[in-house]
Amino acid sequence: MRPLFSIIVLTYNEQKTIGKLLTKIHHLEGNYSKEILVIDSESRDKTPIIINQKQQKFKNIRFYKIKKNRFNFGKTRNYEVELAKGKFVCFISGDCEIESPNFLDYFLQDFSDEKVVAVFGKQIPKKDCSFFFKAEIECLFENIENYNKKGESYLIQNLKTKGIYKKNNELHLLYFLSNVFCCYRRSFLLQHKFEPTGSEDLIMCKKIINLGYNKIYDSRCVVIHSHNFNIYQYYKRQIEEYDIFLNQFHLPRKNRFFCKFRKIFIYNKNVFDIILYIFQVIIFYLIKILVYLRILLKKLAS
Repeated sequence: MRPLFSIIVLTYNEQKTIGKLLTKIHHLEGNYSKEILVIDSESRDKTPIIINQKQQKFKNIRFYKIKKNRFNFGKTRNYEVELAKGKFVCFISGDCEIESPNFLDYFLQDFSDEKVVAVFGKQIPKKDCSFFFKAEIECLFENIENYNKKGESYLIQNLKTKGIYKKNNELHLLYFLSNVFCCYRRSFLLQHKFEPTGSEDLIMCKKIINLGYNKIYDSRCVVIHSHNFNIYQYYKRQIEEYDIFLNQFHLPRKNRFFCKFRKIFIYNKNVFDIILYIFQVIIFYLIKILVYLRILLKKLAS
């Protein structure tokens, strides 16, 4: 029997979270047929052992392994879609914690419109998330939710709403979704493959909009997810994202500096913490400026 949902989890060294995540996925609310596909790229910790244990307990888990040197976000997701059997394909990162156990209910409601081909949910930072990255996640999703003027829990984005984002010089928000926690119609993904890049979700998002389909942001669907990048990791991440927006999308990015700066005083009363977080914001924004100048100079040189 064909499952309604194929829930796909990518893993690499996720021993701290994968067991709890697979258990929560298996016990999601709603009487929906579902399969769980786990793809591991040569984890060096106990991740494969934990997955094998869960596979013995939950018979709807299918476990696949790929070589780390073969891993590529876009290509691997295309491989997953080919393996999947469900009508809808949901991606959840292996380091997520599920906050909304009934998110399948909401996804199904959102897909009631045949024009909707993708739905993405909200991310909230983990408790151990450092200040800057906590503020970056919160400011991003607050900015997205500012466009929901009706006060509803879901936000439809398509060519009709493009003018609103363009007017506010925020087209980058129209072209945002995240495969950290997202669901697609499998039939759409079989026709439109992910690009072989680490920003495959952003490129797919623009394709969805430009082809005249709808995507939905549903704030009822929540996962806990964040990263504490070091300076070099953040620098590399920014290069990839700025390259996509400036060179492929030809769009500026609003960096929500004042939102993050304001949160320094919301989160903290201690003067030493305030000074420390101001210093953090300055350092990471200097990285953004450096990346922007690098890409701009490279573009001018070509």
